[in-house]
Amino acid sequence: MRVVVAVLAGALACPSGDPGKRCTDSGGTVVTGQCCTSTGDFPETCSIGACGCSPADSAPRKTCDCPPGTCFDGLECAAAQPIVCGGIAALSCAPGESCTFDPCCQDKGADCSGWCGPPAAVAAPCIRGGCSGELCAEEPLASPCIWRPAFACYRSAICERQANGRCGWTMTPALAACLAAAAQCDALPP
Repeated sequence: MRVVVAVLAGALACPSGDPGKRCTDSGGTVVTGQCCTSTGDFPETCSIGACGCSPADSAPRKTCDCPPGTCFDGLECAAAQPIVCGGIAALSCAPGESCTFDPCCQDKGADCSGWCGPPAAVAAPCIRGGCSGELCAEEPLASPCIWRPAFACYRSAICERQANGRCGWTMTPALAACLAAAAQCDALPP
């Protein structure tokens, strides 16, 4: 019975009292950065605030630069939990991060929230495609060479990335009016 207790006691050893050692032992690198004057060395970086003050309210502090996807929780580099942004409170992300919204939430306005993270990669530009220039996509697309009156509306329409992150036609009043008129032409008998 004593052997089991000794093994368990060894597994429950307290972490080092040196935050720099805890940082490096968990895969981080000790660096010096500008953090709020109200914090000491090795502030917890898993939430926004410790190193987000204005230059006038900042001072050099030792910090733990953790590997990607982790943050220093005061004891070690730990898996970073997504930080919520946006929403009714209009929460912002830390400098260098951007708020990524759920595409299904785009039409909910202020009730829509997202997650902070690295800025999204620059998306490929949208291009016009199809036999009659009626398609808007990230890559060249072909379509059957048939003509519909609505296709004429897309000649002056804007093909660009939409709020959901996908390429599409930007619905302007002019495009909406043109498509409505084209729909009436399609409804006429041949």
